[in-house]
Amino acid sequence: KKKVIRLPKSLRLPRMEEWQMFNRTRLLAIQEEEEAAFRALPDEVQKMATMKKEDYIKAQSETEAVAEGGSPEEEGDSNKVEVSKPENPDGAGTTVLPPTELPPLLSEEVQKEKDALLAEGFSDWSRVHYTAFIKASAKYGRSNVAKIA
Repeated sequence: KKKVIRLPKSLRLPRMEEWQMFNRTRLLAIQEEEEAAFRALPDEVQKMATMKKEDYIKAQSETEAVAEGGSPEEEGDSNKVEVSKPENPDGAGTTVLPPTELPPLLSEEVQKEKDALLAEGFSDWSRVHYTAFIKASAKYGRSNVAKIA
């Protein structure tokens, strides 16, 4: 059974509680679209994107050791992912991609929409803030924003 690789933390949505008033339905739809694009990437790229920095540095140092004439036992290590570039002006054959380098998974306009939707919500609100807002809007009326604030 193949283990499902999760999205890198930088691409996951933050925790969205109901009192933070995010547009959850649209954000979750965008997230599903982003996950589908991530799953369409090759397995090697997915592994590199989710790899921790320490593991990336270890894999890079092992690759450099093999390139400098290291033992052939290290060459068979399956933790390394090498990607060859078709045109490389300095003549180096292979290179290891940094773990944060991913092609854009969403179109530019959808990414802007996602950022705007995340900015619209009240991410710093707790349930106490939400309850105070509801009580103030009941007391002063929902259209009297100056008194509610």
